[in-house]
Amino acid sequence: MINNSSTYSTLHDVTGTSPTFDVITVPAFDDVTNMSHLFHRKKKSGSHNVTAEDLESFKIADVVNLYIPPVILVAGNLCNILSIVVMRTRHFQNISTSIYMIACAINDTVSLWISLLAHWLYVNFPEAIIRTEYSHIMCKFFNFYGWGNCDYTIILTAAMTADRAFAIMYPIKASVLNLTKRAKITVSLLVIIVVAKEFHLLISSDIVPATRRDRLCDVIPISPTYKYFWDDVWPWIHITYLTVCFVVILSSNVIIFLNVRRSEEMKDFTQTGHRERSGSETSTSNAGTRSKLLQITTMLLAQSTTLILLTYPFSLHLAISSQIPDLYTDPVKKAANQLAFSVVFYLLYSNKCVNFTIYCISGERFRLALREVLCCRSSRKRHVTITMMIKPVISASQTTISSISSIQMSSLKDTRKQVRDVPG
Repeated sequence: MINNSSTYSTLHDVTGTSPTFDVITVPAFDDVTNMSHLFHRKKKSGSHNVTAEDLESFKIADVVNLYIPPVILVAGNLCNILSIVVMRTRHFQNISTSIYMIACAINDTVSLWISLLAHWLYVNFPEAIIRTEYSHIMCKFFNFYGWGNCDYTIILTAAMTADRAFAIMYPIKASVLNLTKRAKITVSLLVIIVVAKEFHLLISSDIVPATRRDRLCDVIPISPTYKYFWDDVWPWIHITYLTVCFVVILSSNVIIFLNVRRSEEMKDFTQTGHRERSGSETSTSNAGTRSKLLQITTMLLAQSTTLILLTYPFSLHLAISSQIPDLYTDPVKKAANQLAFSVVFYLLYSNKCVNFTIYCISGERFRLALREVLCCRSSRKRHVTITMMIKPVISASQTTISSISSIQMSSLKDTRKQVRDVPG
């Protein structure tokens, strides 16, 4: 900008009077040519004043983050505890499937208290998390345990459905083998597999910058080599892991379904002749066994299908978001990611409290065992049975004691009589 005040000073020298108008400042020629650019830059900088927190999707994510985790936490703990108690009843106690279900329920309960509770505190009350020089140690544990917990649930379900498919395909071998003991060994071996898969998270995890509120901890590449591994290799390792587990689950479910259907057809075909040859008692026993198997099979089918629907979106989101470079710098993308991550994250954790509902809906035997647990019927039945067993024993004992007493009294009378009859 230039000031054309020389004209006004010349006029003052000629007239000897002061000018009656103010000094006017006009822009230089080069400034005039740049005005459109300056206006455009001002408008552009004004648009950047809109942050991700001002967008509607981010506000919706805040509501989801505030209210959904407490519901999942309370419902999940109650449902998992009831599942463990039911699996310890006489209806499931000697079945290998109950070992996997108990391990899965314990794993889900611990995860809700550790991973979900910490996530809820940070996204809603970030000041509750104190940032220190040792925060990376906390995040190493949270990342390692959080990923491992979810992967352990998936591989447990795959092993459980494969175990049941084996028992249905090879019933003779299953009756010879101790499937319950083998299930306990398998549960322990799966822990080793998951630890080996997630071990690298103990090296590279750290707390996120204070400007990020979608999660507490994330992977911070410590070298170009690890950055390449995390961005380009690890997503495919994880997707392959999930795909293999889901293929095992689906194929096992198909095997279970086909064998149960074939068993039902054979039952209908041979039911009349079998009753005539073996009697109604044996037929009733076999029908009870088939019913028990069918109930467990239905529960497994429902659980594994729900697992796929609730866990796969989270893995897909991670794989896609890792390929977006400006995800946390562009406000629109950041707000959309905040909402998308919240939805898929809580879908993942809802799987940790939905199994109990699936068991109740799909399993008549599970509902029966649950009623016994809630109403203490089994305890009353045991009390009645024990009382009925004890009463005859007590009655017999009382009869024996009475007989012995009568004999002793008769012997005592005879002895006294003999003493009186002795001469002198």
